[in-house]
Amino acid sequence: MDTRLMEAARSGRALPPDSEIQKDAGQQDKHGWTALMYAAQNGHTHIVKRLASLEKGIRDHSGRTALMHGVSSGMQEVAELLIAHEAAVADNTGRTALMISAKQKRVGLCSLLAPLEAGVQDQAGWTAMMHALDSRFDDIGQSLWGDDDGAAVEEICKILVSAEVGKSAANGMTALMLAAEAGYEHVCRLLIEKEAGRSTASGMTAMMLAAQYGSHRIVRMLLAREVGLITQEGKTALMCAAEFGHFECCKLLLGGEGLIHTQDHVTALMYAARSGHLAVVKLLLPLQQGIVSDTGLTAYLCAEEAGNSDCAEVLRPLETTEAVRSLILQSTAGINLKTPEGLTIADRSLLLNDLTETRLKKTGTRAGGILQCELVEKERTIGILTKQLKRERIASEKLENLVRSYKEEIRQLQQQLQVQRDEVEALTRQAAALPDHFGRDAAKAHTCLPIQPSDLASFDMGQLEELDRHLSDSLDTVRTAKVTLAAGYRANACLVCLDNRATIFYLPCQHMVTCRECEAKLRDNRCPLCRVVIEASYVVYTN
Repeated sequence: MDTRLMEAARSGRALPPDSEIQKDAGQQDKHGWTALMYAAQNGHTHIVKRLASLEKGIRDHSGRTALMHGVSSGMQEVAELLIAHEAAVADNTGRTALMISAKQKRVGLCSLLAPLEAGVQDQAGWTAMMHALDSRFDDIGQSLWGDDDGAAVEEICKILVSAEVGKSAANGMTALMLAAEAGYEHVCRLLIEKEAGRSTASGMTAMMLAAQYGSHRIVRMLLAREVGLITQEGKTALMCAAEFGHFECCKLLLGGEGLIHTQDHVTALMYAARSGHLAVVKLLLPLQQGIVSDTGLTAYLCAEEAGNSDCAEVLRPLETTEAVRSLILQSTAGINLKTPEGLTIADRSLLLNDLTETRLKKTGTRAGGILQCELVEKERTIGILTKQLKRERIASEKLENLVRSYKEEIRQLQQQLQVQRDEVEALTRQAAALPDHFGRDAAKAHTCLPIQPSDLASFDMGQLEELDRHLSDSLDTVRTAKVTLAAGYRANACLVCLDNRATIFYLPCQHMVTCRECEAKLRDNRCPLCRVVIEASYVVYTN
């Protein structure tokens, strides 16, 4: 319920007696407003002075203070009276009086509040400088694109840049991105050193936003720092510029991003063709013609689907598999209106006119009127069939493009497979040419054991047989290794790498076919040559 004190504060009339002021001070209406808030909003400084000590620090239901209500109305004097009591306070969204002033581009208030509130971020992570750069979109009724507004934003950014440069919002948005989007060149120069190269959560950069809104001077400014960056969808700054037809931006970006496409093979040329920007299409055509997306689309088909006939005419000779055949009207007689393939709008108009004139001469005005109605109905049918045929033709070309892409992939895979087959055959021939260094039936030589008879006397028959077997195996190993060494140093190439010498001797197969490095790579513990399970291995000689 409003009090007399609130009504006086709202209107600026004389205040009630002091006793009533003391009684009603601090009361709030249904919105949480106090008399001080009404006085601050309406700029009644004499009432603000009287009530400041009694109602300071109170917030309304949205969390705003009297200072915030004063600055939202641009009341500089009110702000000077209340700044000592209510500065550095945020509302329910985290916004401060400085952010409100910056959003409304009030340079004087920003200068007053900056020492106490600069650098604060609201719940979305936005700073006062970000709000200043975004404020141009708030009120269409204001002259938001004027030079005065741009100068005010630049002044506010100069005031706040030292405390707020480098900060980013929760979604990754920076002040540089907002400045690039709005076209504030001078502000971009203030921020570029600290904030260039960053991106939002979706991957958008300052240069992409500048390209999207056609600020080619800012694009040139950011080119060296952000060229080649892509969004999560694979979109580049060139694609942003091409989609909205910004020719100058496309010229700047073509050299650095002209060969980049999205993960789905969508190009900037396709964006330009779909949007109908003929000049951009002609600019991009030499670098990006003939590319087919993963869904079978070409730039020509994008233009056709969107109905951009001028772009389609430029792209058709370079991106269609066969030229569009036109129907030549030999005579009005013999034309079957149920087959409209190739009919253009001009052809249909001429056909209708010729038929109408011929039949009107024979049947008179009444019959001509009936024929006219029939022809109009058939014209409507022709239009429907033509649109259907166009959709089917585009779908058919998509499938043909996909088939060609798949055939090319299959051809490349077949070439790779042939190369691998050739390598396998070469390895097989090399393996077959290797000499058999490890005959299993080599004669066993008699050798004197370096063991004293007294030592053997304590062995039983089983131990002696086991000793004899081990010594025989050792002799076989030594003898085979000698034969291998005698066969020549260069003949023993490792079967796995074919580069190093084979130095590992395997038992029981008695093959020496791998080097020390490749032995560690054997996964199944089998001889690479004969595939027998390896029970023991010995190093015959090292590199």
